[in-house]
Amino acid sequence: MRKKSLIYVIILMICVLFALPTSAQKRPMTFMDILKRPQVSMPELSPDGKWAVYSISRLDWEKSERFNDIYLVSTDGKTTRQITYTPDKNEAELKFTPCSKGITFTSDREGKKHLYFIWIDGGEARNVTSKHEGGIGKYAWSEDGKWIAYTVKEKDLNQLWIIPGDGSGEAKQLTKHESTVDIWVWGVKSDRIYFTAPDWDDEIDRKRKEKKFDVDIKNEIGVPNHIWEVDIKTGVERALTSGRTFSELSRYILPWPKICRNFTLSKDGRWMGITRYPYKRYLGFFDKYFYGDLYLIDLRTGNTERLTDNEIFESSLMFTHNSKYMGYTMQDDGIYRHNTKLYVKPVQGGEWRKLLANEDINYNPAFFAQDNKTYYMVVGEGVRQNVFKSSIESDRLERITDLEGVIQINYNEKNDKVIISYTDPKTPVDYYIADVEDLPDKNRWVRLTHSDPEVKNFLLPDCETIRWKSKDGTMIEGLLWTPPGLDPDRRYPLIVQVHGGPASASMRRFFSWVNYVQVYTGNGYVVFQPNYRGSTNYGQHFRIQIAGNYFQKGFEDIMTGVDYLIRRGIAHPDSLGLMGWSAGGHFSNWALVKTDRFKAISSGAGGMNWVSMYAQTDTKAAREFYYVDTPYNNYEGYWNVSPLKYIKNAKTPTLIHCGEKDQRVPRPQSEELYVALQKLGVPSEFIVYPNTLHNLKEARHQLVKMISEFNWFEKWIRGREGWFDWEEMLDTLKEEKNKGEVK
Repeated sequence: MRKKSLIYVIILMICVLFALPTSAQKRPMTFMDILKRPQVSMPELSPDGKWAVYSISRLDWEKSERFNDIYLVSTDGKTTRQITYTPDKNEAELKFTPCSKGITFTSDREGKKHLYFIWIDGGEARNVTSKHEGGIGKYAWSEDGKWIAYTVKEKDLNQLWIIPGDGSGEAKQLTKHESTVDIWVWGVKSDRIYFTAPDWDDEIDRKRKEKKFDVDIKNEIGVPNHIWEVDIKTGVERALTSGRTFSELSRYILPWPKICRNFTLSKDGRWMGITRYPYKRYLGFFDKYFYGDLYLIDLRTGNTERLTDNEIFESSLMFTHNSKYMGYTMQDDGIYRHNTKLYVKPVQGGEWRKLLANEDINYNPAFFAQDNKTYYMVVGEGVRQNVFKSSIESDRLERITDLEGVIQINYNEKNDKVIISYTDPKTPVDYYIADVEDLPDKNRWVRLTHSDPEVKNFLLPDCETIRWKSKDGTMIEGLLWTPPGLDPDRRYPLIVQVHGGPASASMRRFFSWVNYVQVYTGNGYVVFQPNYRGSTNYGQHFRIQIAGNYFQKGFEDIMTGVDYLIRRGIAHPDSLGLMGWSAGGHFSNWALVKTDRFKAISSGAGGMNWVSMYAQTDTKAAREFYYVDTPYNNYEGYWNVSPLKYIKNAKTPTLIHCGEKDQRVPRPQSEELYVALQKLGVPSEFIVYPNTLHNLKEARHQLVKMISEFNWFEKWIRGREGWFDWEEMLDTLKEEKNKGEVK
């Protein structure tokens, strides 16, 4: 019996061992693995605090789009349930009903975007706006839960409609404004809606386009926008602002929805904060929102007070819960690229006060606590991001979390809960919930989402935070990504990945198709991500000292980091590659003309000639800061840091990428580089991504970028034959299709 029992124990142990996920059973990630990673939205809490709803999007390769489905999770984390199944449709704008028993959302499942209702206990979703054949726009619940408002476009004009929140009664049109309703929000007492609208309907503009006069007159003077209110019971509309002397808000000047949120309301409903964007011609597309200023409207009296007067970006106005204090963030003293600071003052009387004035940190306040004094913020700390708090009264900085990853927080005022997103090198973004006092202890967070369980099956790289001295003795920090089980007796080919910005930072997060470190390390490379001079998270001086001499310090930081890894015996000095996008592309082009140490370079959306780019780009403010003034006043300064000036030094095989319609670093910059290299006989290839702006959104473009770039390094570093062909690309897709994973 003992012998039989021993045999059974041995068999059981073998079975258990084979069932355990070991590194031998795991595999490296592929390009398609990177693209197919699910993406989770931030959960929305139910009013009773018992449930949260979120969506997970997955890639449909055939349509090259991501589609969402809705998931419900209990806030104790014990129950999760998928409640919609629409693999080729989208569900968005998820909100709970006031009773917490139902969910409203928008979907295009019937062709047009409509509003749907579904019970959390199950059943079919019901279309509640089917009467509008053309679909609807944005929708929102009133604060008291009695109404749902939404926009409908008819004859090219958006108008507001409302429908009872309890499902009884018919929808009715609320506004019949002479021009289109743009941005809108419910009043806190649910008795009115505030909205912006142009002063008149530009009918002539519509007619000329109908007649095929589609020429684009740049920076054409637009129609001023102003703020209105409409009474829910009577439908009476009233203008809150008027006249060009006060406001020249224009829908032509406000290009992005998040920038168009021109007003915020205090919790007592008395005060409105708005942003005025004056009309200025010849500004870059991206620069226009720098020129907005904040105003405060007393909704009882209609009196308006100008709060700021500068030419720098400010956040929307925020109010404490008791409506006694207001605040906004701005770069310190209105100086471009200086640390972001929070400015506060009493809503009535008092002077503006800059908080944490002596702290050399760049932060974004996340929320004011219920005590109306404490405010929480997220702060970048080199390659990490953590939560801190301070107080209007004490003005002392206090650490809340000390994590080796990247955290973001979002406060739910009604439930006094914090929704937390967290990621680290081995963990994709997922969401958690916690009480405010439990933020410091990650073990007390309740995990709400498990968006990507497949990650546990992949052989993920190790990530080390490294530090070294640059040429001038400054300590620089970066990340080193290595294959698991790094052989100490072997030198590896090294890929240097230079982040964009440059006011950004490589951080300890789970990377995506942009840098796809998991693929490189899975194929025997090590990856180096330096946070060079000009990066954020290392203090104001570190970030701004490249102004006036853009490349020198940053380039020295990168190259001394490479030398450090060679001295450590990790990187092979004859097997170096360099890649980057945007500012990373700028530094790639500079490396091309300043060193021949790299065997291959991949330059994405990189600047080549700062003189010509100044007028081409949509962000001139950044150029004026980094290169000092304009090229009309400082031609030599711009030309001296232009890689084109030194192009005859170029020897390194270079792959060039750009978006056809990139406004940030326009296509002519890449054309100048490619033509020069071709004329000089330097091996080079050029990929233009059609109908694409500064970032690649289309999945096929992302795949082409990854495969072509990776193979470029394989060719010039490891001697692979060829660098890219369509047959290999199609074979990649065929393999995935045979797995049943690509439609």
